[in-house]
Amino acid sequence: MAVTIQKIAELSGVSRGTVDRVLHGRPKSADCRQAAILIPQWTDGHFNRQIVSGIRKALRYIADPAFVLTEQLLRTMTMQELLRAMDEQIRSGVDGLIIRAENTPEVRAAIEQAVQQGVTVITYDADVPDSGRLCYVGQDLVRAGAIAAGVMARLIRPPEHVLIVSGNLRMESHKGRVDGFCRRLLELGFSEDAYQVIETNEMPDLTSELVAQSLVSDSRLHAVY
Repeated sequence: MAVTIQKIAELSGVSRGTVDRVLHGRPKSADCRQAAILIPQWTDGHFNRQIVSGIRKALRYIADPAFVLTEQLLRTMTMQELLRAMDEQIRSGVDGLIIRAENTPEVRAAIEQAVQQGVTVITYDADVPDSGRLCYVGQDLVRAGAIAAGVMARLIRPPEHVLIVSGNLRMESHKGRVDGFCRRLLELGFSEDAYQVIETNEMPDLTSELVAQSLVSDSRLHAVY
């Protein structure tokens, strides 16, 4: 027996028009909600796979046929591409956006504008506070950095130095960990000159180069975070 659009609609509990629109990519109807998650490209793709896997598990748990989530993989991690993608998704009529972004005035303004237009925004992994976003999904970043510093302090002693390697300090997910790490080191008796922070933009070749330079230039360097 052939499966018709009407049959799918009856089994899903939505209208025939909704099924037709979903199948043919047409604009949404009142009983269909659409959201998009914007995933920046990582070099090894491991983080992307984790995110996508988690999303698909959540969708199976929700099991809501009236909710459509689109995954958009961004080619780079730049703020400019994220802002373009947000604008495109909003123009397409999405009800919600899930983003990982730098905490910059431009991103905050884009989120505020989206919220004013009725689009719900959720941040994940890297937060953009005071932007009007609905919520943040991620770990306590400052505490994570502090815990790492506590472990590090058991492995090195003043006046030994530690190199802190971060991707992009405009990302709250990076800045929070670094802030928590440095603050805890100071509390444990290390001086401010006991650590050096470098930014690598999450580029493997640049990371290797900068770490190698630090190892050569600092004879008291005994650890890397």
